Amino acid sequence: MPREGSALPELKTRTWRSTRAALHAYAQVAGAIRGAFSPREKHWFHASLRTEALGLTTTPIPARQGSFEITIDLATVRWCVTFNDGRRWEAPLRGQSAAELFATTAPVLSEAVRITRVRRAQFD
Repeated sequence: MPREGSALPELKTRTWRSTRAALHAYAQVAGAIRGAFSPREKHWFHASLRTEALGLTTTPIPARQGSFEITIDLATVRWCVTFNDGRRWEAPLRGQSAAELFATTAPVLSEAVRITRVRRAQFD
């Protein structure tokens, strides 16, 4: 029910704390990868995510050959890595830790980029 004078309903954050924590962890992984491979910008803009119709995206990230993009698809609850050559890899987001998500993503990215710049230890 909207508050008086407000067009938006009140958000009851207590009911989705675990979802918020998981989404925050996934955004940290995507931001760390984007930050490691994108040219530095002031105020850490090179590590921030952008919104899109279905969720959050890193926007294209330069790689050794071409580029790739990471999307947190909130409509299908999936983590998607899309390469500029048309390859796409997806993993379901099921509440796994940031370390687990990074561990499953790193081998996929190692084909296209030197993932060693982002250490798994960041997410433990």
